[in-house]
Amino acid sequence: MGKLDIKPFKIGFEPLVAYDVQEDKLYKDVKVDKEKVLESFKNAYGRAFAFAFSIGWICKETLGLLLAKANAEEKKIEEIINKTQGGNK
Repeated sequence: MGKLDIKPFKIGFEPLVAYDVQEDKLYKDVKVDKEKVLESFKNAYGRAFAFAFSIGWICKETLGLLLAKANAEEKKIEEIINKTQGGNK
């Protein structure tokens, strides 16, 4: 992008007012703490990811860890089978 003289920039929005349909209220001078909202999103993502992994939800974010878990469980089962078979001989 630098060779093409394209400079990155940030786009966002600042809400000016908000309307609550249930309460029929209009809120002016709405302030949003960007860092707090971002931290909240990160926290929610982490919790959702952990939940998805714990229930075995298959998606692009969980697939790698689910496969790694399955591989580890397969190896553990093989160890148990080998110990059982070796002990009976």
